[in-house]
Amino acid sequence: MGNVASDCDELGEHAETDNCCREHDSCPYTFESNFYGSFNGYNSHYMNTISHCECDTIFFRCLHEMPYKVHSYEIWASYESLHIKCFSYMPCSNQTDEHDNIWMEKGSRDTGDCLNGTRVMVFDSIADYSEFINENLRLNQMIEINKKLITDQNRFYSKTNYKCAHSFPKLTEKIADNFESEFLYGNEDYIKLKNITKKTNKLEILDEINQIVQSPDFISFKKLSNSTKAIISTSSPDLKETNTIENVLNSLYENDFRLKSEPKKIFLSHVVFPMGLILAIFAFLKFLINLYDIDNL
Repeated sequence: MGNVASDCDELGEHAETDNCCREHDSCPYTFESNFYGSFNGYNSHYMNTISHCECDTIFFRCLHEMPYKVHSYEIWASYESLHIKCFSYMPCSNQTDEHDNIWMEKGSRDTGDCLNGTRVMVFDSIADYSEFINENLRLNQMIEINKKLITDQNRFYSKTNYKCAHSFPKLTEKIADNFESEFLYGNEDYIKLKNITKKTNKLEILDEINQIVQSPDFISFKKLSNSTKAIISTSSPDLKETNTIENVLNSLYENDFRLKSEPKKIFLSHVVFPMGLILAIFAFLKFLINLYDIDNL
């Protein structure tokens, strides 16, 4: 789909478009068509090279971002017509069922074996990949994927001898950042927690957020910000009554009103009423004095 180049730095007639293709060709995480051995628990049986879905997503964005690149849409349409699949490393565990929510929904998708906490899953397209993650993965599992894309680069790296790898030295970092942008930035809990953390290191931020969201005391911001009709369960399992957020807020408003009106009641009972009583006594005494003076006359 591109021009033949004499070296890695030579681009074709339409340089920007060709650069998108060159970057995609440089994807470090692939299963090549001639790769017959098992790699990271997966043995590819496809006739063409399949790339990590994040590489395909970056390729799509590069070809579609503005300003328009010459022939970029046609190149993507041609690539898509080949029905080339993509893959991703998903969290897994051989000891627990914590990731069963992922693997029970794999359907007919091709998968590998669980190895070092990850397992390959092959997707029909980047749309299939994106939909699967958004519908089936919990936030902590997305964070785990993002962490692996940072910490396990050497383990995932299949193109160790790729001659043009130096042309895109930060591609592995870009892949991890793209995953965060695509999935984690769309999660309200992640965004709010990231905004309040004091950590600066990317892995430390991910670890801290992951620890918080997996805490049994954590309540999703989404649940808190839902309509006031959302249900808050009572702490006692014996009680069947529940309070809505609306009722809780009303109770708070009532308490607030009571607290605000309390000083007024104190002022009335301790100042106004006693003063009124004293004035009434003085008035009565004055009446008696006047009456006594009249009788003496």
